[in-house]
Amino acid sequence: MKHPRVTVLTSIYNGLPYLKESIESTLKQSMKEFELLLIIDGIEGNKDGSYKCALQYASRDSRIRVILNEQNLGTSRTMNKGIELASAPYVAR
Repeated sequence: MKHPRVTVLTSIYNGLPYLKESIESTLKQSMKEFELLLIIDGIEGNKDGSYKCALQYASRDSRIRVILNEQNLGTSRTMNKGIELASAPYVAR
């Protein structure tokens, strides 16, 4: 894929009940030049298997990147980290 036009940034903390729907909704958008950056916020934010689910999607679509915070940073610090890691000039949350 060429450089993405937009980074779609999502912070996840035990969000498995909504994660699949969120990822699939993003992937169905008409604009395809994006990266989906999923950040699992800490090991304790993965007790429901969110990380494994995100990795399964990433293995099937190169536009998806998954990051696992070593510790819980909270939403604001995780989003700031995501902005630093974004590949695109624009970020959508």
